[in-house]
This record gives sequence, C-alpha cells and structure tokens, in this order.
Amino acid sequence: MISPPTILAVDDQASFRFLLQQQLSNAGFIPLLASSAPEGLAIMERQQVDLVLSDLVMPEVGGLAFLAQIRERFSTVPFILLTAHASVATAVEALKQGAFDYVEKHCPPDELRITIQRALEYRQLADENRQFRQHLQQEYSFQSIIT
Repeated sequence: MISPPTILAVDDQASFRFLLQQQLSNAGFIPLLASSAPEGLAIMERQQVDLVLSDLVMPEVGGLAFLAQIRERFSTVPFILLTAHASVATAVEALKQGAFDYVEKHCPPDELRITIQRALEYRQLADENRQFRQHLQQEYSFQSIIT
C-alpha cells in the first residue's frame, strides 16, 4: 500500500497552522507543522517531505528566503507559497525563484487541495522523466555497444 504524501506546512501563526493541519488531514495528506523556516528545514533534514507549503511573511526568514534554501538543499521538492499579502510582483518573484504556485491564504480548501495534487503529480512526472533519461543513457551509451 502506498503511503499518503507528507506535506510540511510552515507558518508563524498557530491558528493558521491548525487550520492547515485540519485541511491537509481531511484531504488525505500527512501534515507536518513548523512555526518558522529554520524549524521547517530541521524537519526536512530528519524526514522525507513530499511538498512544502509556506507563508510568505514570517519573522527571521521570510517565505522567499525559505524557498531559496529549499531549492538549494531539496531541489525536487515542490514549494507552494501562501500569503495574505498577495501582489503580482511577489507572485512573479516567487515563480521565478522556483515556487510551484502562489496561493492566497484563505482560498477554498478544494482549491488548495487541487494545487497540491497538481504539484505532486508534476514532481512524479519529473522523477519518472529523470529515471527514463538515465535508463536511456545507460542503455544506449558508448559502453553498451557490442561489436
């Protein structure tokens, strides 16, 4: 049996973390919660995470800086920014830095669930594509030629 995806939710507001935990659990995901980016990184060092949801505005390390740290250490993990301070400029910057999507904090639970599922499907396809390319390179490399 395949285990449900593990989602790391990082937000400095305890009430919003609780709300995310409920939404993620109800959608069939395994939620992990962190109150800051450093705490989120520590969790990712200890445990496999399939996707990261992060608030944009947090003390210490903001969402965009956290995104850069995740891209540096865990480049294949999809990252979705959540914000109550939506702006086109910030959304464009987040996507340029490698975020999968940029969602308003109080969007309907179904919208968030669909965005998460799209990100997870994209990661799965990217992983399959990478494995397929590696297989082709091994199968059709110069060393594989039989004369």
